[in-house]
Amino acid sequence: MFSRLVLVATLVTILAAPPASADTLTTNLAINGDTHAAALSFVRRHRRQLGAPGATLAVRSETPLRGGLVVRLSQRYAGLPVLDADVAVTILGGRLIAATGRLRPISAFAGAATIHRASAAAALQRALAGARITAARQAVEVRGGKARVVWELSAISWKPYDTWRARVDARTGKLLSGLSTRRHGQAKALAYLPNPEVGKLSVVTLRLYEVTKLAGRYADVQRCGASQSKLECERLASYDRQHEYLLAAPDEPTFDDAFAEAHTYYHVDSFHRWMAKRFGFKRTSKDQQIKVFVNFHFLGGDGTRHQMANAFFGDVTGDNKGDLVFGQGQRDFAYDGDVVYHEFTHSAVDETSNLTSFFDDLGYNGFPLALNEAFADLMSCAYTGDGALGEYAGAANGKGPIRDLEGGVRTCDHLIAESHQDGVIWGRLNWTIRKKVAAAGLSVKTYDGVMYKVMVGLGQNADFKDAAKLLLAVAKAEDAEIGTIAQAEVEARGLLDCKRILELTPEKPRSGYILGTASIIGLDYVPAGLQYEVKVPANVTSMTIALAGTAGGGDNSGRFLGAFIRKGAPISFTGDEPKRDFTMDGAQNEYTLELGGEQPLEPGAVYYVLPLNVSQQQLSYEVSVFFSSPPSTPDASIPTPDAGPAADLAVDASNTNRATGGGGCALMSRAPAPMGLGLASLLLGLAMLRRLNATRRHRSAKRKEP
Repeated sequence: MFSRLVLVATLVTILAAPPASADTLTTNLAINGDTHAAALSFVRRHRRQLGAPGATLAVRSETPLRGGLVVRLSQRYAGLPVLDADVAVTILGGRLIAATGRLRPISAFAGAATIHRASAAAALQRALAGARITAARQAVEVRGGKARVVWELSAISWKPYDTWRARVDARTGKLLSGLSTRRHGQAKALAYLPNPEVGKLSVVTLRLYEVTKLAGRYADVQRCGASQSKLECERLASYDRQHEYLLAAPDEPTFDDAFAEAHTYYHVDSFHRWMAKRFGFKRTSKDQQIKVFVNFHFLGGDGTRHQMANAFFGDVTGDNKGDLVFGQGQRDFAYDGDVVYHEFTHSAVDETSNLTSFFDDLGYNGFPLALNEAFADLMSCAYTGDGALGEYAGAANGKGPIRDLEGGVRTCDHLIAESHQDGVIWGRLNWTIRKKVAAAGLSVKTYDGVMYKVMVGLGQNADFKDAAKLLLAVAKAEDAEIGTIAQAEVEARGLLDCKRILELTPEKPRSGYILGTASIIGLDYVPAGLQYEVKVPANVTSMTIALAGTAGGGDNSGRFLGAFIRKGAPISFTGDEPKRDFTMDGAQNEYTLELGGEQPLEPGAVYYVLPLNVSQQQLSYEVSVFFSSPPSTPDASIPTPDAGPAADLAVDASNTNRATGGGGCALMSRAPAPMGLGLASLLLGLAMLRRLNATRRHRSAKRKEP
């Protein structure tokens, strides 16, 4: 038994040196006539850019699309197909849009085959006793520019049962490589479609490598708890005699929940298959499997288990590969399929555009992370066809879904520097376009493809303007009518002029969110992701900036808040020290500039305000401004009444012209609610922001803010 396992383990090797990454050539070339001929002609003209200037090409297949097709070309050499070398040409609306793929340059050739099919089969059967050969063909394998003819064999083995694809050198008879092609076993299970709040418990089919554990091509699921020093995992789900996982859902909350394992396996596996089929998604590593941890909780030093009411994508195993983590709070986040799809999409972004927050001249830039969150919402909602996300997980606090893309229009004037809520700006834009595409009788699948192409095509530090420009370019290339719909919505919401500086007036206080110093190593304070522009009227004598807020622990004293203030230009972080004129420290709730005062005010000037968090905990804040003007001078020609003004008409000169703008002009009692995460969850969940250059990427599915 041991020797057989060694043989099998030896056989499951990489088929060949992986091909160089695919190249994508974009164009907008009109096609008149034969699409196959046009595809061949275009790729032949660009063979050098695709890796092999002298490559011979042939049409292999075509895949119909609505309004077009994909023509797949294969490279050939010595009359044989070249393995791992093809180009896909996309044609839409009679125009060649793109060619994607990679050809293999060949500098040397070992010669024609000298052994027959039977000899090649025998070489494989020596490694897999009793294997039955089901198909065989000759092909060319290229490694480092050197080509050789191989026999590519398909086979079935019985002990263990598996299906295989192997390559045997057609001149020496040496077994070069072999790979299991078995995609899954099958087992029945119960799962909510998509969650207990809006769906029902249904019997589903799990596709597994083997029925003895919940592991397959795309997912490996276990229950885990985390302490400060280690991760403790185990498999609770077991199958019955019929190889089925028909496990009942227990009463919530519980950390010992086998149902969550089977339920989450189904949703991760099925969503990956949808992403692969709909968009061609494929992980960068040869192994397409992702580790999934459910019932995730924290282990205390005394062995007690503490809830984590959240879910995230990040590397919790330390193997430089991201994992999907679903916490157990009062409700199990793994039960919510919407949340599973959201976190999975973060893993797809991580391997493509890798949209990540960073620091720039204005301070903390969370726009890329907001786009990341938005795409995670959009892909989840596109899969379910429902704009409400996380109805089950969100209902735990009585607030309905975690987020709703069906809500009212949001523009950049609604920014608060919290990635999930700022992401709703982009999410609702795209969901609205998607609905209008459907209403116009156009292809929703096409628009889903547009969203995906934008998601994977953005730069790592992209902002809303970048995303909007790419969206319009891709939409117009895919479908002119869709492009027109998209342009109208983008322009109506002003996303091509979206900035991180918002106007602050007495009539309109601003709300925001700031991470704590525990989330970002090496800083004594964390600047907000937004700055506020204050235009001072020419006739005022003083300006007061007021801050109020609530920290994650519920402290609303405001002593964790500060601010930088600068006249004439935004606060800048271009040097060793931030460029600012005044500093409002954490002991102050208000800061006043006055004419002729110690902190002089310049009427008619423009000031910029940047809130700061000087505490370890994340916080929400509200910033407001109010002005004082000199009292009006009475007209000397009008006699003053002897008795003076009536008591109920008296004016307090100290408050003259202080506009209160909805929330009042001093400390705001109405501040945004805290984010609701414990410090332990914060420290783990925000690992990405602690080490901006590390491999960990935190993408939490946070509860909806009020």
